[in-house]
Amino acid sequence: MWNVPTSEELAKLPKLRETENIPTAEKIVGMHFFTPRSVWYMTEYCPNKQKFFGYTIQNFDFDNSDWEYFSFKKLQKLKFKSKLFGMYQETPNAYNFFKHFEIERNSCWTPKKVKDIPYIVKGYKQQGLECELLCNSFTLY
Repeated sequence: MWNVPTSEELAKLPKLRETENIPTAEKIVGMHFFTPRSVWYMTEYCPNKQKFFGYTIQNFDFDNSDWEYFSFKKLQKLKFKSKLFGMYQETPNAYNFFKHFEIERNSCWTPKKVKDIPYIVKGYKQQGLECELLCNSFTLY
């Protein structure tokens, strides 16, 4: 993982279930992780279990994007292969058309409300749930 958050940065996130009375659209996303094709938006963290709660969009599949729990340790270990765009390298150390990606934390991320994150809003729209998110008519728990 690139830009691994420090324990001080993790401590700034609310604990798991601490925001359950806040409408989903008003919850604050305090941390953002990404790969070239997937994103994770974290709203809560449990230091004892090393678990996040947040919204994920895998492979830009907005139809199946959802709120989930994530193991911090597993996120740190994830690696992805992706074909390079037609590049061929004739060197002994070449990756032979493949490059490995790790999850990266967006170290420039500014905490913002769920309703102000375009990818999350797009996920809700794609699933026909836009009103539920933007009308604040439900919470996650």
